This record gives sequence, structure tokens and C-alpha cells, in this order.
Amino acid sequence: MADLRRTALAALLALALGSDVPGAAGRLVGSPTHRHGDSVRVASGHRAGRVRITGTVRWGLRPGISVPIQIGFLSPSPRPVNLRRVRVSIVGIAAPRADAAHPCTTADFWVRQMPRRSLPIPAGRYVDLAGLGMSIEDWPQLVMRNRPVNQDGCQGASLSLRYRARRWVHR
Repeated sequence: MADLRRTALAALLALALGSDVPGAAGRLVGSPTHRHGDSVRVASGHRAGRVRITGTVRWGLRPGISVPIQIGFLSPSPRPVNLRRVRVSIVGIAAPRADAAHPCTTADFWVRQMPRRSLPIPAGRYVDLAGLGMSIEDWPQLVMRNRPVNQDGCQGASLSLRYRARRWVHR
């Protein structure tokens, strides 16, 4: 079984947190594009390539609320690839409104991972979790914790996410 945990770059998921909730960070509007992502090396016989993994958040985020992360895959391989154990992690936060009295850290967010399963990525094209028939309830979820502190420092924050996966090889 090939371990494909190495990633090429951290994906930047721009999050524009509004201020429509008094005393807390407000709405989250995610980038609707699939430009940013990680690559997972896939070796198959004599050919090797990278499956590009991207993510998009499209719904509002408030303290105590989770939003699905739409994961997409682009495989240049001439043959289908099966991935398993796709994981998302928060690797950084840029919070321009944060200060000592209003911090914004990884303690304010977490990712609920998707269940382990085989994901058949078709050869030479893009597919997302919806296209693979996965229910939105099983997508990874970005969660903003409802902490007992002022979270206004998270307004206008950007999160950097990393995507990792393993290739599933039948033996």
C-alpha cells in the first residue's frame, strides 16, 4: 500500500468573516474556485502523477456552526485511482483584526473529518465529492468553536488548509 501523505503545498481558503453577530465572529464566505490545493503523488506502473486535491467552502460560518468543505480531485493519470483516508487540517490563520484582547487562533476552529472510504478518482478529469455520490453529511466540515471568549478577532480571517490522502491498492 502506497502512503500518499506528502503534500505539495498548503491550500489557502480565503474566509471573509462578517460582523453580523454581536460579540462574535459572523458569516463565512468561502472562495468558489478550485484554484488552490494540494497534490498527492500517485505511482501507477511505469507512470506517476499527482492527484490535485482542492477545497471550497460556500456557506456562512458562525461560532458553534459547521460548514461542509467541498473537496475536488483532478487526476492526470491515464487510469482511475482509488484514494482513501482523505484528511483536512488547518495549518495557519491570518487574522488582520486579531490583537491581544481579541485573538484568533487554531483553537477557534477545527475540522470534522470525512469517514474512511475508497474514493474512485476517474482518469484524466476533475471530480468532486458530490460527483462521487457522497452525501453532504459525509463531507469534511469546517467548524468554528463557540468558545467562552470574545471571537471578534476572527472577523476577516483567512485559513490555510492542507489536504492529504492515501492511495488504496488492492492486493
